Amino acid sequence: MTFSYDSGRRAIAIFLCVLIPLVFASCGKEPHGKYVGEISDWESEVFQAPSLHIEGQDYFLQLALRQIGKEMPAELLFRHQKTNKEKLRTGTWSMGDGKRVIAFPDGKEVQEYYLYKKGSRFVLEDRWGLVDDNGSLFVLIRNKGKSRKRSFP
Repeated sequence: MTFSYDSGRRAIAIFLCVLIPLVFASCGKEPHGKYVGEISDWESEVFQAPSLHIEGQDYFLQLALRQIGKEMPAELLFRHQKTNKEKLRTGTWSMGDGKRVIAFPDGKEVQEYYLYKKGSRFVLEDRWGLVDDNGSLFVLIRNKGKSRKRSFP
């Protein structure tokens, strides 16, 4: 069997004739049914920053995001390393555009934080530029020991 220039062009033309209608037939249509994505695989996710240096002091930060039915509670634990004084804030979280939006009611206002993945770590920020003494963003790591995945039948 010999391969000629015309047979190669014919094979490419047939391939494109099959591929192009297939691509256009599937574009713009939402599939039916329920689908489980990355976020809903988790029952609870715990993120930690073991050492933050803010205003000359060392702090530990832990952010817990849970999914309990339709409720999505959030807890932010901020602990001073030397005195072990803790501040616990409770609120809710939701999925935003590529990031988790965490809201903590603070009297009349709601403070919003944003958590998004950057490489193998996660960044926590707010509208005003949440940074430590070095000018670095708050980088958190998912604590896999404290985080819980859902079990599906």
